[in-house]
Amino acid sequence: MENSDNSEPESNSQAELAKFCYGTAYLALPKLLFAQTERTIGYFVNNEYPEGPYLYMMATRILKVEPVREHALSFQAHSGELSPRKNYHILEYPTPPPFDLAQKDAVLAPFFSAIIHNTADAEVAYYVLGQNPVSGTTFRTVTPDGANANMGPGPQPELDTFIEFLRQRA
Repeated sequence: MENSDNSEPESNSQAELAKFCYGTAYLALPKLLFAQTERTIGYFVNNEYPEGPYLYMMATRILKVEPVREHALSFQAHSGELSPRKNYHILEYPTPPPFDLAQKDAVLAPFFSAIIHNTADAEVAYYVLGQNPVSGTTFRTVTPDGANANMGPGPQPELDTFIEFLRQRA
């Protein structure tokens, strides 16, 4: 009995974190990016604070959620070059719990959000690698008007594999 009492809050906490990550990937980060592109990219590369936790804190403000220190520390940011004149800025989310359709308000949580920045013309594209309800991952895009579209199956949810997947598409 004591074990189930301990596992329920953990499970609930994981589900709440997955919902927060979903909100960050599909609402908060695109809102920041498309309203203030250069500033948002600066959060990934010119930040005086650790980038992942800083982006987490920005999302808590937008989504009106109380921050949790342990959650903040589980967000990681990565930046680099995909090809000449194309850079990536990736927010890596904590590993989500397995998708469970039976769970109330279940979400297909993200593994990564990626901003592709074309430095030649300052254009940006925004993508999310998320859970697939059956197996594997899905690759989605989010547009400035907030619409998101499924771009098909994605790679395994590993950072290097995802970067290579983006490089092939760039």
